Amino acid sequence: MNRANHDTAVQALRWFLGLFLIWKSFLLFREIVSNLRIAGHIGPHTAILLALSGLEIVAAAMFLAPMVKTAGGYLLLGVFALAAIFHILHGELNNLPSLAIYALAVLVCLTNRPSTNTAQP
Repeated sequence: MNRANHDTAVQALRWFLGLFLIWKSFLLFREIVSNLRIAGHIGPHTAILLALSGLEIVAAAMFLAPMVKTAGGYLLLGVFALAAIFHILHGELNNLPSLAIYALAVLVCLTNRPSTNTAQP
């Protein structure tokens, strides 16, 4: 695989992951808000989920924006870490593999910078 194809693949991964995370976080956020309307009150677990899903939407949008993609990537890694802690404390270990895959995909995007076309003498 040449460098141009590699850069394209990493950018495709970044865009797919970012859009996927925005969509999944939006669905969770919407579900929490609709449940709040039914219940009429918010508990600490619900508040944490609401904050994490909202923060994940912001971080994923930042991850897609060229000027702040690095900050968005690191913010996503923090959100994934907090989500993993939340799931572990609740005994929901079946969600950890997907969080690990998301984090590894973010790391791939963060560590692979696009090549610059500088002329070699």
